[in-house]
Amino acid sequence: MIVAQCQTLVSADLEQNLAGARTCLNEAAESHADVVMFGEMFTCPYETGNFPRYAEEEGGRTWKALSLMAKEAGVYLIAGSVPERDPAGRVYNTAYVFDRSGLQIAPV
Repeated sequence: MIVAQCQTLVSADLEQNLAGARTCLNEAAESHADVVMFGEMFTCPYETGNFPRYAEEEGGRTWKALSLMAKEAGVYLIAGSVPERDPAGRVYNTAYVFDRSGLQIAPV
């Protein structure tokens, strides 16, 4: 089993952060990684005040992008952590895990 850790530069631009993550994930997959991990809060600048601003509900834009990345690359993806907002508006530091088909397998 080959495990790869992607550590990317983070900016204030979510799309740029996701693009950097995708590039790193694809490079890892090309190197035959079975599992790819992203760092903590890889989608936004690591400052507590930013977390509510970048938070999305599970199934949102970031979640969909991560699921697709895992599926397209055919790897297990441990999506570091991202700011997640629950239906009540509370913000959490959540790590999603996707299987090779893009199905979320944790947290459940």
